[in-house]
Amino acid sequence: MSGPGLAHAAGTESASDLMKRFAGTSLLFENSFSVAHGTNTDPINTREWTQIRRLNLAMSVTDHLDLSAGIGVQRFLFEVNTTFKNETWWEDLTLGADVTVPTPTLAGEAEFPLSGGFGVNTSLPTSKASQAETLILSPAVYGEGAITVPILDGWRWGYRFTAAPRLHTFTTMAYAAPRPCSAATGCALGRSTDTGWLNTKLQLTHGMSTSITTLQEMLSLSVSMDVTYGFLYDLSPSPKYSEAVLGTPGNPSGGTPVNLTSSFLMDLSFAPHDSFAVSVGLWTPGGMRPNGGWYNPLANRWSQVYVDLTFYPAAFGTSIAEMMQRAAAARL
Repeated sequence: MSGPGLAHAAGTESASDLMKRFAGTSLLFENSFSVAHGTNTDPINTREWTQIRRLNLAMSVTDHLDLSAGIGVQRFLFEVNTTFKNETWWEDLTLGADVTVPTPTLAGEAEFPLSGGFGVNTSLPTSKASQAETLILSPAVYGEGAITVPILDGWRWGYRFTAAPRLHTFTTMAYAAPRPCSAATGCALGRSTDTGWLNTKLQLTHGMSTSITTLQEMLSLSVSMDVTYGFLYDLSPSPKYSEAVLGTPGNPSGGTPVNLTSSFLMDLSFAPHDSFAVSVGLWTPGGMRPNGGWYNPLANRWSQVYVDLTFYPAAFGTSIAEMMQRAAAARL
């Protein structure tokens, strides 16, 4: 039994353990398509095709502490109401630290049904949309809990609450080109403005989710819905119109509205190997209509179907390292 063989086996084992720390690192390739437009026949509002390429670096510092950093690029193949045809822009850069609460050890191989965690995630304004809002920083603090029912490979029910203050330079976002403005805001007829809607200074989100897995955790179906309360900045005073004219009776806090939005997601994912997964799903944003009503939160004219291909490079590297380790051990 030679010394170099032992050193090679030990080195391969260390490499395998190191790769496992980065098992959550992923590279996403996504295509999403709009599928429902209602009665709107405006060409730039009736179709949407977006391609996303996103890299997420994840590292397990300990069994209960994970660090992450993510960035993505979006390409809009069709012109929509906020982008041009074939326009490409960066997504916001995200940084995160997530802590999993330790769970008791049960007798045998049974898993403790309750789990929970908390964390801090931060978004930096690298996207065109956030720069238009003059966003400086958006930290988010969350806490979550879940219960797993022993059906198939596990049926999980979870809840997450997130508080995300948003820091801006200005209270109102700006468009790339001036747009017509309303006389109700003190703007003369025929004039234009380069400012848009009020920015959101705080978001409170309730997130509910359920997922079930089978085929040794290769196949999973998940459904989730988020409801977000967005608290806007105070309305700026007008030298021409009083607050009673600018505000509406339904706006609390002296005319500052609370914007209620939702997001519904249904996803079917197949992962035959730890190194990659394929998924298809339906994503629907919801909220208030321009006429004051509400969009259907499950399916409306903004609904999109997506096809995802996700690679996990570290998991693939772990498999290679383990094969090298077994080959080195066989030579001893």
